[in-house]
Amino acid sequence: MGDLRAGRRVVDHDLRDALPPDESCPASRRGQGDGFRLRRGAILCGILLLVAFVLDRAFPLPLPDANHGSTVVLARDGSPLRAFADAQGIWSYPVSVDEVSPLYLQALIGYEDRWFWQHPGINPVASMRALGQMIASGRIVSGGSTLTMQVARILEPHPRSIGGKVRQSLRALQLEAHLSKREILELYLAHAPFGGTLQGVEAASWAYLGHSARQLSHAEAALLVVLPQAPSRLRPDRNASDARVARDKVLQRMATLDRGLYELLEMVAFAGLTIAEVAEQRGLSSRSINRDLIKARTLLRALLGEPG
Repeated sequence: MGDLRAGRRVVDHDLRDALPPDESCPASRRGQGDGFRLRRGAILCGILLLVAFVLDRAFPLPLPDANHGSTVVLARDGSPLRAFADAQGIWSYPVSVDEVSPLYLQALIGYEDRWFWQHPGINPVASMRALGQMIASGRIVSGGSTLTMQVARILEPHPRSIGGKVRQSLRALQLEAHLSKREILELYLAHAPFGGTLQGVEAASWAYLGHSARQLSHAEAALLVVLPQAPSRLRPDRNASDARVARDKVLQRMATLDRGLYELLEMVAFAGLTIAEVAEQRGLSSRSINRDLIKARTLLRALLGEPG
């Protein structure tokens, strides 16, 4: 009898092992649910990547042809002797990031898109703020556009509407996927509108200020930063008072930013604090502090007239 009972226990044990998991068991249901969600997420990601790939192939970036544009004849000192407009009558001088004053770059990014070096083409926080303003007022109050989105609109103009904003955002993501941040910034430097037939910061600097964008002062940098926001209304040769008001707004923002950078530089260079200690005091990451420190040093070299 003992052997029979032992044998039955062995058989019962084997049968239990062969049966599927108890569906009424919470742990079993939870494990199956997690696995299903993971598979569903993986499938959804795959579908989105496939759709993005197809759209990218179907709608390639409308990048400008580097071989077509204005022709500029330069003197030995780099000043333009004569310029020839392109086939559309546009005046645009080619320029790289290294050929523009650091004051202009700092003002541009600080005023237009502080998170340019971090975001993937769109700034979700700015976009949500712009959406909330639009819902509250019933119209587009602010676009929440990043520099990358502005480049997208320059390359492919569209109506100021919700549909246009969606297309602009998708193009911005596409730009970030294909180009580096530096390349995107150089597209802006070369093709941003500055009023009339002027495109790009270098052409605008020569036309309005009489010298290269390498030599911009704080006030001149601020003026050229704000001009593309309303090129016709803010042209300094036609609406000097409006241009001055807009320029001063940028200068005020630059002054606030400069004070913060100088304080940071003072904390590290003179107080002897480490980046980690400064980050802890300000409640920021060491990476963010290090990035701001680089900005501060670049700004200081520009003010002292030293090479970058």
